[in-house]
Amino acid sequence: MMQKYRKAYLPADTIYQLWRQRINRNIWCANRYARFLIYMGIKPPYTGNTVFNPWSGFNLYVQFLCETYGLIAPAMPQTAANSC
Repeated sequence: MMQKYRKAYLPADTIYQLWRQRINRNIWCANRYARFLIYMGIKPPYTGNTVFNPWSGFNLYVQFLCETYGLIAPAMPQTAANSC
C-alpha cells in the first residue's frame, strides 16, 4: 500500500483497515493480540500500548518493521526512524 499510494507513512485508519482485511492468520503474541483488539474496534496506535496489549513489550516484529523501513528509506535514517 505504501508503494501504491507512494507514501512512506500510512494513516492509522488505513493500517487499521489493512489489518482487518489481511492480517488474519499465522500471527502470534503481540500482533495476535493487536489483531484481536482491532476486531474489538480499538485502532492503532493503541493496539501496541501495554495498557491494552499485555504482549506489546514482547514484540520482535517491530524490529523487522524497522529494518524494512530502513530498506525503504536508504540513506534517510531520520525518515526510517520516524516510521518505526
